[in-house]
Amino acid sequence: MTTKFKGFKSISELKYEQKVFQCDKCGNVCEVTEIKTPEGVLYHGDTCERYSGMHKEKLIKENLFKEREKILMSYHKRNNGKKIGLARTGMFNEIAPFFFAFFNEIGFDAVISRKTDKAIMSQGVERATADAFCFPMKVAFGHYHELEEKARNKEIDYIFVPNIIEAYRSKFFDVDEITNLEIIEETGWDRSQTCPFLQNFNALITKNFPAEKIISSYLSFREGNLVKALTDSMNGSSEKQVARAVEFGKEAYFDFKKKISEIGKDVLENLDKKAIVLVGRPYATFDEAINLRVVKKVLDQGFQIIPQDFLPLANEDLSKEWPNEFSIQGQLTLNAANVIRKNPNLEAVFLDYYSCGPNSFIKNFFFEEIGGTEKPYLTLQIDEHTADAGLVTRLEAFLDSIK
Repeated sequence: MTTKFKGFKSISELKYEQKVFQCDKCGNVCEVTEIKTPEGVLYHGDTCERYSGMHKEKLIKENLFKEREKILMSYHKRNNGKKIGLARTGMFNEIAPFFFAFFNEIGFDAVISRKTDKAIMSQGVERATADAFCFPMKVAFGHYHELEEKARNKEIDYIFVPNIIEAYRSKFFDVDEITNLEIIEETGWDRSQTCPFLQNFNALITKNFPAEKIISSYLSFREGNLVKALTDSMNGSSEKQVARAVEFGKEAYFDFKKKISEIGKDVLENLDKKAIVLVGRPYATFDEAINLRVVKKVLDQGFQIIPQDFLPLANEDLSKEWPNEFSIQGQLTLNAANVIRKNPNLEAVFLDYYSCGPNSFIKNFFFEEIGGTEKPYLTLQIDEHTADAGLVTRLEAFLDSIK
């Protein structure tokens, strides 16, 4: 076995120069250590690897998470209407195309909070009203804090804080029949509820916000109360206008789901070696700051990593096996476990967070559905105190074990 270790004597005699500088290229404002040696320059401490990753060979060039984000944001069309703030948190990474199209049709210009960085995480942890919140929920406070500041500075007119009670059901459509939005396949799972915190975002987060700036609705995509709930919230818009905007929103949402499903289908059909599926909740798996950039870490190890919703989850129905799973996130997680178990080239990394009540149940159900010890997988439990080095060590050990 070859090694690049030069030996302790060589290291002790190495002459080097060291300096620390602050990178201001983004909100993370990292303190970067630069070490100059006769053999080259080394960097450490840059979260995004702007410096330390300059000479790394990209073993996997296709980042499916970047492709997904590009498709998601393609529905965001700016206009000259009143500005409404949307937080890049909660169900944003799942349902954003609906709201982009909806507000654009109503005549609002959607302004999105910036991507999660150290400043947003710090503000979120500081402003969170309870220690019992999970890490992603604490970060949500930071995103809404940014929008609150924009509202106070008159950069935006309103802040939209949806309380999403139920999302679209997990078996709402079949990928091959998605051209007709009226097709709704019945399933034994008769609920599709979100996390309890997502159902009460407004009450939990905006307690000290200027009330006149807040637009909030209790929304159930499953029950179809969207037109009435949004008409009640959008002062000045008629029910007819809202109904038309809702249809635009639905069309955008299902178009997005169709596009990523088609990409996922192509990826799975052409998969000829081991790949990782990142399993978890959309506000964690698609936020690279919250998940400590686990996607890049897997890619750097030479493994393709696949978003959970690229799998054919809509074609799965485990309602007989798990009849009481009312959570949409739980249903999709179990569907993913079933797909991964049946494909020998798929392995799972399950993202978990301290203080996540629903996950305390779901992760045990996931273990059973994926096949228990017959299909090993990695669970990464993260909060604001998790060290990057420890996560890398666990991830590398897992990836070495499945090669």
